[in-house]
Amino acid sequence: MSLTYVCSWWRAVALAVPELWAAVSGTQDWTQSTTFGVLRVWMNNACMSSTTSGAGTVFPLDLHLAAPLPTSPDLREARRMVRVFRLFLNHVGMCRSLNLRLDKNLLRELEILLQTPSSPDVIHRHPALLLEDVEFAFPAKMSVCVDHINALIAWLNAAPALRRLRWTYFFDNERLHMEALPWHKLEEVILQCPMSFDRSLACLSQCTSAKTVFISNLGGIPLSLITSSVPQRSIT
Repeated sequence: MSLTYVCSWWRAVALAVPELWAAVSGTQDWTQSTTFGVLRVWMNNACMSSTTSGAGTVFPLDLHLAAPLPTSPDLREARRMVRVFRLFLNHVGMCRSLNLRLDKNLLRELEILLQTPSSPDVIHRHPALLLEDVEFAFPAKMSVCVDHINALIAWLNAAPALRRLRWTYFFDNERLHMEALPWHKLEEVILQCPMSFDRSLACLSQCTSAKTVFISNLGGIPLSLITSSVPQRSIT
């Protein structure tokens, strides 16, 4: 990003190459330089580069945000993560891939944005039309956040271009609407979750477009027992 501050010509060149701005990580590193202000400028440049790179075209973004494990006791970092999360959701309409590790704070914020029509940040006003690839991880002991996760599942079900799903969680809850995920659209499915055999079979039976399915930690049931239950689909 420092290239944009050298001179106006360098700035114009940098903004003319949308690939420079496509990958965005909001996770704080050891340098503590990933501030909200820096990310906001980066996202503004990404939007500007996308609109100037071609008439009427949108260059998609790859967004990554990982909440610290375990959840950071630092309230300043927690607030920063929520602000970054809101920033990402405001640009989700430009997003091609979304990689999130969601703690309780971020899940609570997500449900608020999903279920508050009057909010200026509401995600329903910015549907994920370009979203093809998602990876979501939920820390252990998240069973109290089932309603928040169900809101996320409902939003994913409305993403028309979604083709790849990587989903990691370490608890099972009958109130979790895993069957409501858009299984029929997915070409690649990677699950690490303790779903029961019956629930996993119900989900896999909907994978009519899947070319690759990988499941681990499946409720103690050997994966080989379900390979014959999904005809003409490879399970690796």
